[in-house]
Amino acid sequence: MAQAAGYEHDIFISYAHDDNHAPGGQPGWVAHFHEWLESWLVRRRGLSQLTVWRDKRHMGGNTLFNEAIQAAVDHTALFFALVSRNYLRSDYCRDELNWFYQRNGATPAGLKVGDRYRIFTILLNNIPHDRYEKWSPALSGTTGFAFHDAESDQELGDFTPIHDDRFEKQLRPLVDAVEAILPSMAATGTPSAGTHAESATATVFMADAAEPLQPFRERIIAEIKGQQGTILPAVPPPWENAPHDTYVRQVLSEARFSIHLFDQWRGRRIIDRPETSYPWEQFAIARQSQALPLVWVPPELDMANIENEGQRRFLLDCAHSHREAGHWEFVRTPQSEFINLVIEKLAQPLAAAAPATSEPSFLVDTHQKDQRYAFKLADYLAESGVEVDFNQESGDPLLSLNKFESSIRHVKNLIIMFGKVAPDWLHARIKLALKAICEQFQCEARCSLENIWVYRVPASRDDVSLPALPPIINIRVLDNSHSPAIDPRVAAQLMVAGTASGGGL
Repeated sequence: MAQAAGYEHDIFISYAHDDNHAPGGQPGWVAHFHEWLESWLVRRRGLSQLTVWRDKRHMGGNTLFNEAIQAAVDHTALFFALVSRNYLRSDYCRDELNWFYQRNGATPAGLKVGDRYRIFTILLNNIPHDRYEKWSPALSGTTGFAFHDAESDQELGDFTPIHDDRFEKQLRPLVDAVEAILPSMAATGTPSAGTHAESATATVFMADAAEPLQPFRERIIAEIKGQQGTILPAVPPPWENAPHDTYVRQVLSEARFSIHLFDQWRGRRIIDRPETSYPWEQFAIARQSQALPLVWVPPELDMANIENEGQRRFLLDCAHSHREAGHWEFVRTPQSEFINLVIEKLAQPLAAAAPATSEPSFLVDTHQKDQRYAFKLADYLAESGVEVDFNQESGDPLLSLNKFESSIRHVKNLIIMFGKVAPDWLHARIKLALKAICEQFQCEARCSLENIWVYRVPASRDDVSLPALPPIINIRVLDNSHSPAIDPRVAAQLMVAGTASGGGL
């Protein structure tokens, strides 16, 4: 039990282990600092339930940020960064710091309590603030607490000796600051990490992405936070496969949906599985989770001609594998349109799981130009308990055609989205449907498809007529062109198979 409500530890001390080395096996400077800090807070200030966590193992410079450290950081109220020359050379220390910064920056508790910051910069050397701020944004905006003996700005100095009179003078402001912030956290009942699922805001997992996509990834994160959404903490590569897999599954269990950005680069490789990458594995795990994976690829990317064979196969499989609506969505739009789609999903209420059936009832067919509305309609139908399959016209005509012809053999209702797409494309899709039906009759003497629905969305033309169809197929036009949102009165007609002859659009 900690002094701060909702946390297991009040303070996490992050330090470079070389800074705690002392000759002859004696306790080092960090151990003494820990002892004095705890003594002042517990005995002099009466914080009897105070708990301070510090990793006391000896670790080399190549030690990995592991699950034990991560768990301690996750459940800590205040983070003490003991910044020194050694600290700024340690990737391990940076991982600890950035993990606390990302994890808590994405929670309702945040990184501030009133006007106070939960990350304490403890300066063991006289390091200029612009240097440590550049090293990690987590240290930005704080002047730090000096625990060094430098007498001028030009000196780096060394750690203030524990028994030097200056040490207690330097310790007092730090103790005062801790004493001021911890009761505030206890009084407000600040929630600990891991309570995202209880939040009323939508929770989103932003998967790792290749380096060229990082600016877009950061832009999406900023937009989601601007809409009061919650970004679940990212997994900080490098990380070995097993702990990475475990943690991603844990985080995705709290997410409403996940976002995966891909281009021609596959991203950082997993250190003990170089044949794969963090973006690949996070998408694979997301496909098995309850969260809806939302996949974005630049519309101008020619996936069939990606030089890297592994990335080419990965994206083509992602784009064209058979999937039910709600399993994942594959989007190729300009960045601004994708952000709009994300914002719309943030505003959607949580959907009840649809009951499984042997075959989907509807196939939603769309061109890239109208896929935004297609996703809305597929989501609406899925939320109504209807099994939906999804087909998207893509940059690879052959794969898209094979997917379309295969899917149409197993559904009773084909919905073709008609908005920005050209009328010739609409006519061609209807003819493809008829071709697939004829081939099915030749092989099986039966046809599953009963209805073709042309679903008009904004920007569709009014002067387009439909081709004549055989009497075995009903075609019907549903007009949703008056609104960018799905009109329940229009979509409700899909729940009952209608019969109507072809007519003008």
